This record gives sequence, structure tokens and C-alpha cells, in this order.
Amino acid sequence: MTILCYVDDCILILKNNTAIPEFIESLMTNGQEKFKFTNEGSKSLYLSVDISRLPNDEGFMLMLTQPFLIDRIIKAINFNSSVTK
Repeated sequence: MTILCYVDDCILILKNNTAIPEFIESLMTNGQEKFKFTNEGSKSLYLSVDISRLPNDEGFMLMLTQPFLIDRIIKAINFNSSVTK
């Protein structure tokens, strides 16, 4: 299992997702912390980073891009692709 964490947000990645609910349940019930979790849905947009899986027969590869940041930069500099080469 790979766990990506940023402050109080996490993404759990596993080839076979069957162990994820068991892992989360163990964090919620075992130990004195009794962590609380919310499912925020798909990992496709995590912290404004678009995360997509690349097809790969040999393993597990992800591509991370920041389309929203790119759009903000384009707007901030008043970039106009119709007049810029």
C-alpha cells in the first residue's frame, strides 16, 4: 500500500483495493487515537493536482499534472494563444 499524505488529507493506493476498507477500519478502532475518516471521492483531483493512472503491464504508474495552476498562470499573465506563437 502507498499512502500519500498532505497535512490532513491522504490518498491510499493499492493494486487490489480490497485491503483499504480493512486498513481504514483498523485506524478507526485500534489504538487510542481513534482516527476519523471521510471519503472525499475519487483521487482524480487531490489538492488541485490531476492524478491519472498510466497503462502499464509491468507495474503501477501515475501521472500528476496541475491543469488548474496552469490555467491560473495563463490568466495572470494575460496569455492569448491566438496571437502568441
